[in-house]
Amino acid sequence: MSQTHLKWKRMRRVHGLESGRLTALVAEVVRIDTYRNRLADHRASLLSMRDASLSNENLSTIELRCQNNRWIDQINEQVITIDRKDAELQQLREQAEKRVMDQRTKVRGLEILVDQLKHEIRLEDESEQMLIADESALQDFQGSKS
Repeated sequence: MSQTHLKWKRMRRVHGLESGRLTALVAEVVRIDTYRNRLADHRASLLSMRDASLSNENLSTIELRCQNNRWIDQINEQVITIDRKDAELQQLREQAEKRVMDQRTKVRGLEILVDQLKHEIRLEDESEQMLIADESALQDFQGSKS
């Protein structure tokens, strides 16, 4: 087996490993997006509860109104916490997306290298076949002269 063929096999293995890393990085982005979507759903449900509490006209006593206002304040605090967490997750997503793009570039470079090595192997095989054909023709020529 030629050095080029061994190099090609090694680069194919490396390409497979790096492709696996790319898949893991993409899965990380998907996981972050899923978590952000869950937070957005939770935020929306909190806001709808808050809006319902704000529009509640059946609060006859001051004590019920105070309880309602405390409830609304708690919901607002939860919404603020969710917004902070979403901002953190957005930063994490941007970092993960950058890693994905870097890894895609690396994987694409390896794909190009693997293709080039495969082409070199084909050229070596063709050269070897031509050399064998030339030697055979030379032997035939020398055999016909004698």
